[in-house]
Amino acid sequence: MTNSAQSNQQATDASDYLDMHSPNLVDDNVQKIMALFPNCITESKDEHGNLKKAVDFDLLRQELSQSLVEGGQERYRLDWPGKRQAILEANSPIAKMLRPARDESVNFDNTENLFIEGDNLEALKLLQESYLGQVKMIYIDPPYNTGNDFIYEDDFSENTADFLERSEQVDEEGNRLVANTESNGRFHSDWMSMIYSRLKLARNLLSDDGVIFISIGPEEVKNLLGILGEVFGEYNKVSILTWEKGRKNDSTFFSESAEYMLVYAKNKEFLASQGKWRERKDGIDIILDTYQDLRKEHDSDHSKIEIEMRKYYSSLQEDDPLKKLSHFYRSDNRGLFFGADISSASTSIPDYEIIHPVTLKPVKKPSRGWGATEPVMLERIKSNEVLFGADETTIPLKKSYLFDVDSIVKTPVFYKDG
Repeated sequence: MTNSAQSNQQATDASDYLDMHSPNLVDDNVQKIMALFPNCITESKDEHGNLKKAVDFDLLRQELSQSLVEGGQERYRLDWPGKRQAILEANSPIAKMLRPARDESVNFDNTENLFIEGDNLEALKLLQESYLGQVKMIYIDPPYNTGNDFIYEDDFSENTADFLERSEQVDEEGNRLVANTESNGRFHSDWMSMIYSRLKLARNLLSDDGVIFISIGPEEVKNLLGILGEVFGEYNKVSILTWEKGRKNDSTFFSESAEYMLVYAKNKEFLASQGKWRERKDGIDIILDTYQDLRKEHDSDHSKIEIEMRKYYSSLQEDDPLKKLSHFYRSDNRGLFFGADISSASTSIPDYEIIHPVTLKPVKKPSRGWGATEPVMLERIKSNEVLFGADETTIPLKKSYLFDVDSIVKTPVFYKDG
């Protein structure tokens, strides 16, 4: 072999040697521990500030011990790398201002609407002075941390050149965008820090009867509940709405097609004192309009009105949602009603005599007893809210008026095809 060929062979061998890497045994061991004890895996930051999987050795020691292992004091709390920085970020003032864009606006001087474009953390801080405690409702649709979306990283300390060189990804205004991809394990800490500071500022803007709605997917719903419980107080949780947006037929186990909307109040007790949240029953106004027309036509002849109402319901198609209200056909001077069960729904059975208004004899009692105490029942009879039969052999009915049940409580589960 010539010197040149031998030199080339050595170079090739060296190149092959330099390209070889030994396995990362620490990462492999962490993966093995995670398979055995997933509760002992947490997140931490390395010397460069990057998130990585780490082992909680205190928990691991406890898992491997048959007696209580002494360690740090246990307490109920929500914690993650970067939480203290997120608190600092929320509380730090900024020296920025909102600039009006008159040329891009419509009726700028007289409009009551305001659209703000910019970093939402900075905008929330600027709004504190003018809108503190004045906002009735906030809706936010943050990134879901699916691995395909982006989150803002609030790092404004570097100069522009270093900033762009290090981040590699920026938006139109130069704000750094970081993808929480599958390759970095879809870490939760970055996302939690991002949302925590913004929720703290959003809460300050809400009025005492204000509410916030946050859309979220299954990836971060657990962490978002924890953060909201800490920022707003768990006692101010209003509901968790579930949006079933259609069926995905390619899933292995269940169709991953649900999203959530978490609803929290600034002051749930005060909000409740302002009234109930209800929605009108489907078709209720059509029924009431038809009924009012019949009252005008028949001059409040209730027997004729009842006949016409039953004819009206019979004329509807079987799949018409108004059919569900067909039991509301009876009429009196107070309005449209149906005869509801008057018996007791509880284990207590109030037992007393009710006198029929015509035969003056005690009426037949329901087997479970009356559904109200005697004073309450007598008051209902006096105000004509009890429907008696032709004689005492029939159990009376309670008049349930349509105007009393024209709305229903909202359901936390709804369907809308995505």
